[in-house]
Amino acid sequence: MLDRQEAQALPRTARSFDAIDADNSGSITLEDIRTHMHAQAKLHRERAEQRFATADANSDGVLDLEEAQALPRIARNFDAIDADNSGTVSREELIEYRKGKRQARSR
Repeated sequence: MLDRQEAQALPRTARSFDAIDADNSGSITLEDIRTHMHAQAKLHRERAEQRFATADANSDGVLDLEEAQALPRIARNFDAIDADNSGTVSREELIEYRKGKRQARSR
């Protein structure tokens, strides 16, 4: 367990201490940290899905280059994300592109 002072050795954990300490016990465990990270990842995925759906003006499940302009990072990397060169970016292509970027960073 880590108390608030001990958590200072881990800056990201320290910044999120109150959110991680869901039971307000004044200390956090590795399981608390994992639970918080999973919840944050889920929230991030939900927000990304919502942004994609909002940008998909014609609701066809893919973004063309014009629709992608609402999401600047996707627009900037459109050709790299469009793996099948269809002129559109699907959710699956976006997921694979991001997975490749994460793997490249971890090397």
